[in-house]
This record gives sequence, structure tokens and C-alpha cells, in this order.
Amino acid sequence: ALTNVMASYAGHVELLTNVARILAKLTLHDKAAEALARSDVHLRQIVQTVRSNMDSLALCLRLLFVLGNLTERSDRLRTVFAFDCEGTALVPELLGKYWQKERQHAAEKSKAGSKATSEFEEVLVKLVRLLANVAISPSAGPTLAAS
Repeated sequence: ALTNVMASYAGHVELLTNVARILAKLTLHDKAAEALARSDVHLRQIVQTVRSNMDSLALCLRLLFVLGNLTERSDRLRTVFAFDCEGTALVPELLGKYWQKERQHAAEKSKAGSKATSEFEEVLVKLVRLLANVAISPSAGPTLAAS
């Protein structure tokens, strides 16, 4: 039902972020994660929401956490993410985008003398975790590594 809300309200970033918060909490629990993993529809909608809202830092952070939790548990979902959802193109694109944002933020931070971790850095951590999860798949890993 939550991924249906995401599809129905694709342009409402605040609502999507709240749905992502719920999904993030749910995927910490095995039974909820297993329920989401039963159908590829949920994964596809989450990926579509990320793809459509790449500039929404809070939304990407939470949905990448969800994707990391789901791909951690299922080789089938790793493969679906990599090939059916074009994750092998999405992850490098997001890495490049958020790496640039983090570098800009770090330059501004160093001028101000701040050493706090940025949300851009947190997104990069979630992306690396997702990348690692997909990379351990025998079928998806080599393709992702080549990109």
C-alpha cells in the first residue's frame, strides 16, 4: 500500500519523504522486509521514486537506506535492481551527483571551520552500501563493476 501511495503522489515530495521514513523503519524488521521482497513492484516503485526525485536529499537518503536493506537480504532483488530497474546506471549517476554536492559542501564547510558530517555524505554512505550489496551478486556484480 505504501508503494501505491508513492505512485499516486509522485510529485508530493513531503508525502514521499514521510512514506520513505515508514519504509525505512519497516525494512529494519525481517517480516516486513520479506513482505516487500515478495513482489518486484515495490522495488521498482522505490527506484522510480528515487530516479524522479534525485535532487531531494532527504527522500533519496531514506529510500537508498530502504534499497540497501532490501538488497542486503535477497540476491533476487539485487538482480532485479541491477537489471530490471537499471540500477547499474542509477547508482553511478547518483554517486557522481552526490559526490559533487559533497565536495562543494566540504569546500564551504572548510571555509567556515565546521567538521560536521553532511547529509550529502550520508547519501554517499547509503549508495556505497547499496553498491556493495549489488556487487556481491554473481550476475549483477560484474556488470555494475564495469560501469
